[in-house]
Amino acid sequence: MRVRQHSGRAEGSAKHNDRSFTLPIQKEYLARLKENPLLDEAERKKLWNDICDKQNIDATNINPDLIECNYYWDWRRGESQGGGFEECEKLFYEKNYSADLERKNAAYLEKGHPERVRTIDQVLKNKKTAPEEVIISVGKMGDKLQWELINDLFISYYLALTKWNREHGNHMHILDMTIHAEEDGIPHLHMRRTWDYVDKQGNRVLNQNKALELAGVELPNSDKPINRYNNRKMTFDAMMRDKWISICEEKGLKIEKEPREHKRSLSVKEYKLEKDIANSKIIKKSVADFFTKAVPSARVFLKDKPSQTEILQAISNLKTAGEQFVKDVEPALPVNTKAPEDDNLKKALKDWNSMNRLEREAEEAKAYLKEVRI
Repeated sequence: MRVRQHSGRAEGSAKHNDRSFTLPIQKEYLARLKENPLLDEAERKKLWNDICDKQNIDATNINPDLIECNYYWDWRRGESQGGGFEECEKLFYEKNYSADLERKNAAYLEKGHPERVRTIDQVLKNKKTAPEEVIISVGKMGDKLQWELINDLFISYYLALTKWNREHGNHMHILDMTIHAEEDGIPHLHMRRTWDYVDKQGNRVLNQNKALELAGVELPNSDKPINRYNNRKMTFDAMMRDKWISICEEKGLKIEKEPREHKRSLSVKEYKLEKDIANSKIIKKSVADFFTKAVPSARVFLKDKPSQTEILQAISNLKTAGEQFVKDVEPALPVNTKAPEDDNLKKALKDWNSMNRLEREAEEAKAYLKEVRI
């Protein structure tokens, strides 16, 4: 079993983490569920996906039955029911970093550089000063881990992290934290935080490297200059990954420690783009395979007087090719793909899968044969 720890700045989304983007879906889902309380698990999931399609919101990777298992916490409210993370983050920035921002803006204006003046919203979104997001998890899909154990592991990690922070100057500030239990895949923890220090004027300044230096974190190689491949964050991340492994082992899990070949983690946008490209290739290949199988059979209907055997065999071949096409292409379709006239393409393919149209054509073919040949 392996552990995962990934962090990045200007990545992730507070709205994604607090699930505020799903609130319209949840509202309609609960209302519809109240009307149909006897739906089974598959029917509930279908209802959720249908509402996602209707509202054009990409949330079909969520299991509505497990939403209640999610955990939400932010610096202002403590535990909550989700939502409001963006407001909490902005409030923290305004409360703690406005003084330093005003000082810098005044200096820019005095030196004749109004183009360098920034707002607190710009500081929140800037790659160098945005909240850092950390994601941790253990195991992979299919691993049978009890929810109570997973929750205990995440809490232990949080307690170890905050204990280290208290002992090293409180330069790290956790803004919000979420445990997602209802997504496809495995439960995972999202944590968003800032790093800062207090300057000589008493202002809090956002600066990860300075904060880690004051916390006593060394460079991986003290003989070399600070750069992308030699910085204190690397030392800190390695330390916390080892701590995460030891926490899992203390709870009885066997963890693989040998590192795999390094591959840069993809951002959310990069991951979705890569997935879209892969799905596009699948769809193109599926369409090509379908026409390769379907065209020879379709040509039967262009003959002057096809035999009954030829027509029935052609219909059977088309039906088989259509079923295979649906099976191949449907998983690769975008969630909210719409066909002309607002028809859902996935629904159209499912209708095709039922083969009602081809069955009607078979009956029409038989009628034709009876009329012209028998």
